[in-house]
This record gives sequence, C-alpha cells and structure tokens, in this order.
Amino acid sequence: MLNRVAAPSALAAAWADVLLADARDEVLSTGVQRFGKGVEGRLAELSAQLLDGSYEPGVLTEVVTTDADGGERVLRVRACGTGSWSGRSSAC
Repeated sequence: MLNRVAAPSALAAAWADVLLADARDEVLSTGVQRFGKGVEGRLAELSAQLLDGSYEPGVLTEVVTTDADGGERVLRVRACGTGSWSGRSSAC
C-alpha cells in the first residue's frame, strides 16, 4: 500500500487536488505558491523518503481559528525548519 500512496504519481495527483481546492477563490495562498516552486523535485524527494523510511514529520503546533459564524476550527501546522524533508525551508 505504501508503494502506491508514496508513488510520485499519487503525490502529484494529491498536489493537483490541493491546487484545485486552493484556486476556487481564484487566489492561490502564499504557502501553496511557495510550495509550487520546484514542486516536482519536492514530491520526488518526499516519495523517496517515504519509501526508504527516512521521512520524519516535523512537530505540529495546534492553532484554533474562529469562523465568521463563531465556530472553531483546529489546525495543526508544521513549524518552518522541522522534520526530515529538506525541501521544508523554502516552503515556509
């Protein structure tokens, strides 16, 4: 199963989904724009690390945001410069 989900084609398809979702308001977020620069190399590196077992996710920080209707949404975000993925610093 890991071979299937960590394949470069699967990661590229997931990236396409992220782009499509982010572009719905016709404005790409800063983080998506940054990650998109050199995305093929980033996804290839991520795939290799997932497949060889060297990927280590960074520490996540919990951030709570409030919606316009007063509801809360919990986000868990990675701090810049954490984790084993060397493409991380330019994506921050």
